[in-house]
Amino acid sequence: MKLYCSPLDLEFSVVAATVDPARDLLALVELHPPDDPDADEGLWVRIHLIRIFQGCPHWTPHPDAHDPAEQIDFYECTSPFRYYSEVFTLRIAGTRLMLNVGDGIAFSSLYLWDWTTGPLIFERTPEEIWSMQDDLPDSLQLNTDLEGNEPGQWCFGDMLSPDAFITAQYIQTYTSDEQPHREEVFCGIDVFRIGQEARHPSVLHLITLMLPVPVRDFTIKPNIVAGSCSPQPDPRTPFSCDPSSRIIVIDLGDLESPIAPCIVVPQSILIALAEKYDAEDERMKIPWEEWGPQNTRVIETARSGHCLRAFR
Repeated sequence: MKLYCSPLDLEFSVVAATVDPARDLLALVELHPPDDPDADEGLWVRIHLIRIFQGCPHWTPHPDAHDPAEQIDFYECTSPFRYYSEVFTLRIAGTRLMLNVGDGIAFSSLYLWDWTTGPLIFERTPEEIWSMQDDLPDSLQLNTDLEGNEPGQWCFGDMLSPDAFITAQYIQTYTSDEQPHREEVFCGIDVFRIGQEARHPSVLHLITLMLPVPVRDFTIKPNIVAGSCSPQPDPRTPFSCDPSSRIIVIDLGDLESPIAPCIVVPQSILIALAEKYDAEDERMKIPWEEWGPQNTRVIETARSGHCLRAFR
């Protein structure tokens, strides 16, 4: 196969990119510039959907895109920490596009939409995670050491298929003696299924796969790391990987630790567990002891966010 590579003449800075070779689709992420004089009017993240051709150095907006320059606005950002500067996940799975963006310090948000029809399918923002404080027991209080601003809130995610995805969310809590404390409501991997509706598809929360209880006072902040998603792999297409060989890495460390434990689990296991409990009337919360030891490996290694290891 002969490939043609050519630089793209762009009028903006690219902070993340991903490609779907089967659709000739290139997705580029542009973030709100930090020196923008109009920053007080609201921050934004823009996704550019570009059509690429083998053997052609030119590019055009993708004809199947509902909006070739999709923009997400953040008009409610009043905290100085709410400048988004890092992309954790940019994933294409069929007509689904997932973006996980954060500031690298204290916040992250997750967005999922159909890039061919436009509507937002799912979102998880710091405001939503903040609202979950009502689920905390009275013995816990939120960490408010950011000089009166909202506490650290993170949400990570990845696609399993065009119709399924996973998320992990974290909000830092403290006990009265100011020691980090694990609260199980924020320490599980949530599996969701997307409905088949053509527009505004429903999202069903199938199961929560609980993570192991940490020893000592180790703080869990689950980050999901994986490689590109290829729902319909083609061996003739570059970078196309069979889903049965895809590995999901769940990083359990905090930002300050260069070495941390992580959970390694085949994507096929997560899909099988979701299908097993899909017929249940109520959302299931599966203890770690019932799904983890026999299906995963827990290893201590360098931070998984610093390197790509998502296929076997």
